[in-house]
Amino acid sequence: MEGDPVQNFSSRSIKNLDSLIAQCLDDNQRFVLFAKKAGNLARLSCFAEARHLVKELRLVNSGYEPRLSAWIIFAEGLIEHFETLNNAKAKDKFHRAFLVGQMAGDHEIAGAASAWMAHCELVSGQFKEAVEHVATAFKWSSMDSGEARGRASMVLADALNCAGKTDLARRWYHEARSFAVRDGDIAMQNVMLFNMATFGVSNLTLRDCFTPQAENDWRLIALEVSSAGNLNAALGIQSLASMVPIVQAELLVIQRKWTDALHLFDQHIPIVVNEGQKRLLPKLLAQCAWCQSQIGDTSGARSNIGEAINNLTDCTDLDDLSVVHFRIAAVAKKLNNYDLEIHHQALALNYFDRFKKHQLEIATLLSPVLASVTPQTKNPA
Repeated sequence: MEGDPVQNFSSRSIKNLDSLIAQCLDDNQRFVLFAKKAGNLARLSCFAEARHLVKELRLVNSGYEPRLSAWIIFAEGLIEHFETLNNAKAKDKFHRAFLVGQMAGDHEIAGAASAWMAHCELVSGQFKEAVEHVATAFKWSSMDSGEARGRASMVLADALNCAGKTDLARRWYHEARSFAVRDGDIAMQNVMLFNMATFGVSNLTLRDCFTPQAENDWRLIALEVSSAGNLNAALGIQSLASMVPIVQAELLVIQRKWTDALHLFDQHIPIVVNEGQKRLLPKLLAQCAWCQSQIGDTSGARSNIGEAINNLTDCTDLDDLSVVHFRIAAVAKKLNNYDLEIHHQALALNYFDRFKKHQLEIATLLSPVLASVTPQTKNPA
């Protein structure tokens, strides 16, 4: 095993690990550092290198030493998450890493694995479980564990955004960023920027269904979207490569740049669906129909409305369902289809009401963990 820097991109976290590997005289600790490096490589989309390291570590860990085993399983979970986007498999790996890490008495890996389990639960909409894992991540980790505290802070920020607590969410994003900057984790900074941009655009899109958003409403979000796109392009992180243009397209809808938005949607919707994000399809098709109705493409608008309705069973998020039906109702109004407009407007308002109630439920779930943990690092910006 070699500690050479990554060829296509080397973050400070990788360089720090290479330095520690070069200086380490204890074989077990050295192998753990290699496992940590494999995880860092996965974050940077260097999957071949990450898998090669894991394979070699499996060979040298024939005796299944618990602490090293936990870090190897954790690295495999990160590979599953970033390469295949398989949330279920990633969560299983993180759960196993947590159990083995507990058995080994390694608080660092137990805290990190808990934080990532929280992320997986949040992605699948299991807020109660996500909050429980966040609490466990803080319990098992210390301020020295940027992996655990940074990821747990970002999960809290994402959950707060889901609850509509945008100002408090920004506070926890800054907390996550503090750990990422301290540890030289450019991949986490990249994901944090993307999440901030995504939630910002999502909130604006829902508001835009009621009232057109002025430049003052979207100026800051536009900067965040641009920053997220630029950093992800510089890093070449594959797991976000298709999602960033979709967020950019939805921002263009808010900015009333109909043709530009349609161009991005046409290019990237098939990719997003192929990558397992079919749940987004109805909303994106409804957004396309809304754009087409604004430029006089009534045939295209009708077609996309039909496709959006045909794929509704794949859409489960209440806020996305609200947007789908609000957009369909708005397009139907422009097409002078009164019955369709009334039907989907009623559905939109129903889903919107359920979404607001769901936000209150999430906020209630978050209250205990927020009361027990407070941001302690300073924002380095």
